[in-house]
Amino acid sequence: MTGITHHVAETGAAATKATITAYTSGAAATGVGLLAQVDWMQAIGIASIIGTFLINWYYKHKDDKRKDRYEEIQRKLAEANLTAAPRDNPSEIDDRL
Repeated sequence: MTGITHHVAETGAAATKATITAYTSGAAATGVGLLAQVDWMQAIGIASIIGTFLINWYYKHKDDKRKDRYEEIQRKLAEANLTAAPRDNPSEIDDRL
């Protein structure tokens, strides 16, 4: 793996572990709150689970938009390279994008 790919993979693994930990701790707080009949602990547990879900949804949505934009740019680059006319000087910058 390249340095960037390796960093992204590590970041993804850390985010997954953090998500699992957040859901587990939220569920544990809710469960203990239910067993001990402690209303505020139940509320904190449920709020933790809902907050984790919303934060994950937000960042997943941003990631999907970023991936869509990247694919669109790659598609435009591929189209530009397929339709590019031969040039006398290959060092010219193609500004059709």
